[in-house]
Amino acid sequence: MMNSRNSREATDYLKGLAIFFVYVGHFLNVFAQLRTGYGNGFVSIFFLLSGYGIYKSLQRHDNPTHNIRNFVLNFFQKRLTRLYPLLWLKFILLGLPTSILAFFALDFINPQSPWFIPAIIQCYLVAPLLFLYFRKLNIKKSVLIIVTTFILLNVALLSLGVNPVKTLAYRGLFFQNIFLFLLGFILAKIDSFKALPKYALLLSFLIYLFCINETSPLSVLSFSGKSILFSLLFSCSTFLVCYAFLSRRINLPLSNFFQTSGKYSYSIYLFHGLSLTVLSAIGILNKSSEALLTNSIIALFWFPILLGFCSLLEIIIGEFIFGKRDIKNVKTKTLETMDSLKNPF
Repeated sequence: MMNSRNSREATDYLKGLAIFFVYVGHFLNVFAQLRTGYGNGFVSIFFLLSGYGIYKSLQRHDNPTHNIRNFVLNFFQKRLTRLYPLLWLKFILLGLPTSILAFFALDFINPQSPWFIPAIIQCYLVAPLLFLYFRKLNIKKSVLIIVTTFILLNVALLSLGVNPVKTLAYRGLFFQNIFLFLLGFILAKIDSFKALPKYALLLSFLIYLFCINETSPLSVLSFSGKSILFSLLFSCSTFLVCYAFLSRRINLPLSNFFQTSGKYSYSIYLFHGLSLTVLSAIGILNKSSEALLTNSIIALFWFPILLGFCSLLEIIIGEFIFGKRDIKNVKTKTLETMDSLKNPF
């Protein structure tokens, strides 16, 4: 069984890899007018690993003698204090939303806030109660209930012609964000991971990329029912790649860099678009197609700078809003982060 330290390193690495591809995908959308859908696809890892991490966290703090009301309220306090300060800072920089629902990222139908935040809040809203239910079930029953419910909901909603708005229908299927989140529950319920062969990591990642591609505008295959089938396979491949990463201790390239990126992936998600916009506004990046190679090199070297800024931002907010308000702690944590980036391997 992978210990908690190795598990955190693997999940941070995966999140770091995912946020890097989100960054690259958004860069290509704006500066190359190439809408691959790959950045959006890699968000699936965040949904699944959020479910994995939250199940593990709730499991550690679970106690049958605890008051359920306090258990649920404590969960929401921890998650929302993580989400809102950085989100509100973004609103301050870009302008406040016009609705109270958007301010709290509860705008599920017509999102003004970054779409991922309302989508993950949906998962948080059901997480503690679903944990209390699924903790009593074995893995087979959990999988059967989750998959059956997901399929029946989609059959009903698709047959009724319900509008699949982005925060309710991810990659073509309704509530696939919550489905992926609950697959993270399943991953967390596995007591020991069967060590897969070394090539399984690469193979699972290639299958995952193929499924992302076939649920994107760049898809190659075409047949009846393909969109629904590959959206299901997309979720399964996300689970597969996360399982493969967690199944064994593997020395991965740029491990420190991607683990640090994963640790601060939330703030990178919120501010990477703004940072690219600023670089464009001051003339460092150019939307001309002739400047694509130069822009790509600049964007590649900009990502570590963005990571340093976001890590410092999270450290300062964590210390002065929720910590001991000690500047020495900020210096210590910042130096630790910078040290990890000096040696990316």
